[in-house]
Amino acid sequence: MSLDDPRIQKIRARYQDIQARKDLKRSELRFECAGGEGRGELRLYQADGAIQKAEIAASDAGHGESTYQFYYDQGKLVFALHGDGSWAFDETRGTPDKPATTTNVTQRRYYLHEGEPVLCSKKHAKGPTEKLGPLLEQAPNRPDDCSRAKETQQIASAALAGAKTKTTDELKKLLCN
Repeated sequence: MSLDDPRIQKIRARYQDIQARKDLKRSELRFECAGGEGRGELRLYQADGAIQKAEIAASDAGHGESTYQFYYDQGKLVFALHGDGSWAFDETRGTPDKPATTTNVTQRRYYLHEGEPVLCSKKHAKGPTEKLGPLLEQAPNRPDDCSRAKETQQIASAALAGAKTKTTDELKKLLCN
């Protein structure tokens, strides 16, 4: 699958349209995992009577975090960005008064057409937390096997349903381990 494929170009155009919108109305839902073993936040962006974009940030009880960005076209997921990361104290750079951290993250991208992944890729970066953004941007996109696409689509569907039901039970089931 090539980035020149018309389906990929259409998905990218939809992504850019959503990102450029200034009229998106934001709402938030927060949830706690059972036993204090993590928490999350769902942010929904609506316009034209529909969810255009959803973002989820979920952290576990340790130093791990998963992030998701979902982009929809007429209620159907067309693009998902999923990041799994963790951080640790880096004693080689920090001091007890001013600790430093290193973050390790893998970011996956899913381009979907008619509910099926047509292109999946991933990036990986590890480095000082404060420099991770540029490191991740510079990391090469590599082909991915799409094995996590269905799980990501389930989370995207739960995010979309969360707007209607104001419940986070399904998200907790999918994100709280």
